[in-house]
Formats: sequence, structure tokens, C-alpha cells
Amino acid sequence: MSGPEAVRGGLMEATEAPPESPPSSKGDLSDRLMKRLGRPQRVGSVVDVGTDERERREPTSFAQQRLWLLDRIEPGLATYNLLFRMDLEGELNVEVLRRSLEEICQRHESLRTTFETEAGEPVQCVHRSARPPLPVVDLSGLATALPVGDRLAR
Repeated sequence: MSGPEAVRGGLMEATEAPPESPPSSKGDLSDRLMKRLGRPQRVGSVVDVGTDERERREPTSFAQQRLWLLDRIEPGLATYNLLFRMDLEGELNVEVLRRSLEEICQRHESLRTTFETEAGEPVQCVHRSARPPLPVVDLSGLATALPVGDRLAR
């Protein structure tokens, strides 16, 4: 059994434990369900997500289909992008920052997911690894009288 049927079946079994061993917490209930479904279980406060070595294709959710359609209508629209700036002081070790970003991408498959079109429909492509671009702009030669944001705006 797989898919939604497995979740429903696993949830029923996990919640219908014998009276002598009721779940002691939400975490215990979650562990029972994950064990029944054959999924990673919690180890202390850390979840063992395992490593999926294969690149795979998955169907898209309705929300992803909506965003894909909006991008098809108006490509490159940045409405759903969140921008922020980080002020760093001291010397930056670019290679350590690059490796840190790659590790974050490795742990979160949503950061390694792209969308492709197959037969006119969107499909998620979850990649094994991702190397996010990390452009570095050295601003040390600019006048220090202006705040960094003002210097970048010019």
C-alpha cells in the first residue's frame, strides 16, 4: 500500500493503539505513524531525513501549478520572491559561505526543486544536488561615507 491509502491506514493504526500503550505525546504518535509508513523517525530532536541519491520527477501541487501558470503568463515576475540583505562585518570566507549554502540546499529538497514542462503540464524535478549561484561584489573600494545600500543603488 502506498500514497494516500498508506497514510490513512498508517494513521488509523497509529491512533488505534491498544489501550495499554496510548501515545504519550504528539511525537510518539508521529513516530508510530512514521514507523508504520516506513519513513524516517525522529532521533532525539533531529529528524533523520536520509539521502535520496536519485533525481526524481513528481507531480505538482495545485499551489505549484498556480505559480507555474502565473510564470507562463508573465515570465520572471518576482512577486513571490523574498529579498533581504545581510550586513557582514569582518573578513568573509567566500568558500565556507558557498559550502554552507550548498549544505542547506542538500538538506532541503525544496531548494533543489525546479519545474519543467512535460506534455504542456508542469512537473517537479527534484535534483540530487544544487550549487546555488553566489556572486561576490567587492565594495571595499567604494567611498565609505555612503551607507552600503546607497552605494549599491547607484
